[in-house]
Amino acid sequence: MSTTLRTHGRGRCRTQARNRTRKPYRVEGLEDRTLLSYSFKPIAFLGDTVPGGAIPGVGTAKFTFDFEPGDINNSGQLVFGADMTTGGEGTFFADAGGKLTAMARTGDKAPPPDNAATLGFIFLGVVTLNDAGVAAVAIHRDGFSFPTLFESGSGLYRYSSANHQLNVELLPGAPAPGGGDIHGIGFQPVINNQGTIAFGAIIDATIGPANPPGNPTGLGKGVFTVDASHNVSKIVRPGDPATGGKTFDFGGIPWINDLGDVAFTAHVQEDTCIQFFASFPTGNQIFCAESIYVRDHVSGQIKPVARQGDNAPGGGKFDWAYSQKINNTGQIAFMGSLPARPPGTGHLPLDHNGGVFFNSGGKNIAIARPGDAMPGGGRLVTAGFFTADVSLNNNGLVSFDAVIDSDADGDGRQDTALYTWNQGVLSRVVGSGDVIPGIGTVRALKVPDLLDLPFPFSGTPMNDQGQIAFQATIDDSGGTCEISATCKGVLLVATPPALTLSGTEHRAATEALTALTPDEVRPLVNEALARWEAAGADTSSLGNIEVRITDLPDAYLGLASGHSILLDSNAAGHGWFVDPTPGSDGEFPATGRSLAHGRVDLLTAMTHEVGHLLGFEHSDTDGVMGETLAVSTRRMPVPGHPAVDPAPFDAVLSGEPTYLPADRLLNDLIDSLSRVEKRRELPFLAPSLGDAM
Repeated sequence: MSTTLRTHGRGRCRTQARNRTRKPYRVEGLEDRTLLSYSFKPIAFLGDTVPGGAIPGVGTAKFTFDFEPGDINNSGQLVFGADMTTGGEGTFFADAGGKLTAMARTGDKAPPPDNAATLGFIFLGVVTLNDAGVAAVAIHRDGFSFPTLFESGSGLYRYSSANHQLNVELLPGAPAPGGGDIHGIGFQPVINNQGTIAFGAIIDATIGPANPPGNPTGLGKGVFTVDASHNVSKIVRPGDPATGGKTFDFGGIPWINDLGDVAFTAHVQEDTCIQFFASFPTGNQIFCAESIYVRDHVSGQIKPVARQGDNAPGGGKFDWAYSQKINNTGQIAFMGSLPARPPGTGHLPLDHNGGVFFNSGGKNIAIARPGDAMPGGGRLVTAGFFTADVSLNNNGLVSFDAVIDSDADGDGRQDTALYTWNQGVLSRVVGSGDVIPGIGTVRALKVPDLLDLPFPFSGTPMNDQGQIAFQATIDDSGGTCEISATCKGVLLVATPPALTLSGTEHRAATEALTALTPDEVRPLVNEALARWEAAGADTSSLGNIEVRITDLPDAYLGLASGHSILLDSNAAGHGWFVDPTPGSDGEFPATGRSLAHGRVDLLTAMTHEVGHLLGFEHSDTDGVMGETLAVSTRRMPVPGHPAVDPAPFDAVLSGEPTYLPADRLLNDLIDSLSRVEKRRELPFLAPSLGDAM
């Protein structure tokens, strides 16, 4: 049996919150939760002939060893790198239909004004692509040897898919902002939709990391940008001040959003360089950038995101924070190495104990850590290792790959899988043992020659539509995949089901895909109760609260009656803002860059409806019990004054608000609700003073 709900008179409640132990919420869905139904399209297989015809002096090449997915734009166009049987590497463009074009290949003639040279070791890091179909890539010239610093001698190029032309942006010898010359372009130059490229560059420098000791080369590395008009600007370079009174002495790998904010890795004096190449000390400087910082495009201020030695969410300390991606709301997804040894000591092991993390409003939270249970089965062993193994789109969706402690396909190896994370909800896209119709069984998110590698090697670049590019080993023989004719490496694009529709159907499918789930609502029920308790309300009278997620008519967001709360599944088409850190109001106030902008705050709606269950009626103010709620707005009860019409939490985002009815009496909606044909109800059981039903 359940406890009978007691309500108080209008505007009255007990002034002291009662301390009590809460039972955990139990969620019972009426429908089974299944994996997201992606479709998969092969782009290229290892062994396929490389596009672009014969390479001068060496002939026709085929794809071999691996693919390196780089970027996928919002038109579904893709850029990637691959090894070739003729030696070296190439970078390639695939249009939305899958047609391949060679961008640059080892042995091709370099473009003007460097046309006397040949393109050498292709390429440095992933190649990136914007929505205009323009790509950025760093390429060695005239062959390749291990230079004084690994990235020396490389140039920066733009590729236009409109005319399939590769053009020089910067070559060694160009002046570096702040003094000296550029001697080479670093790993992973990134281009945004304004045409600005963020890149690392080898430059003249007088200070450097302690490994190798001092700076025997006279060179260092900084982070810079070059815009569409070819203006080069500094983000950071050796000698610049860092937080805490320290000094930057080495820049790393950047990522830039469309506003011009740059998240980058870097090293500061006194921190320890990660040891990776035991016999190649200058090569270690590739990894001598173990901390993540972000530079604001307006103020120019640089702030730390995750530093070597910082406490990691969930326990332990970061040894190495890397693979950062920043979106247009300023959110950052990144990977962090969490070894048992003290941070910054010894060589980085291949089984680096990596997790995936998320930064929003200056606060880090864990997405998935070693030991966490993963959807689809198994526990996370380690997340990916390479720069393309985590992605973040402008909707706040994160994709990443990982090793898990299961062996679904029975090949004696730990499984690998590709996942997404959406505001606290993890989903499995594909992994070991899954059958892709018409293609084969996935054996690993690695290449055939590296099946025993202790971490995934797939890449997970993703666009705002949720399409993800990745590589995998496929076995179409029905047996255990080894290095054989039945074991194939393939580059694929995974597409979520909503993208098979268009127009209004596309919107409806997208809204259905992002409809509320019990996992999203549960912490917000807890937080709504906590907010009322902090304001002085007594919530102990609440028994079982049943929260139903349904399709409310018209523009209704929610309603409360008896012991039940009804919420619209998609906030009347505006979309819910499901706060991944509901205990903090860090997203409010904010600008249009906030993920909350243009959405309805679910925590405010939940707190409003819980207020009704506590006996509060609508107020005439725009506080939490106001009759309407604007998008981009958070309203919370003021501590100490829950019995009075609660004043608003002053956290309105910029932009024109759209007002929506927040609640109506239940009997006003009986007729409308009876006409709703398609309904999904997911009951919650709240803390009860009696026996739960």
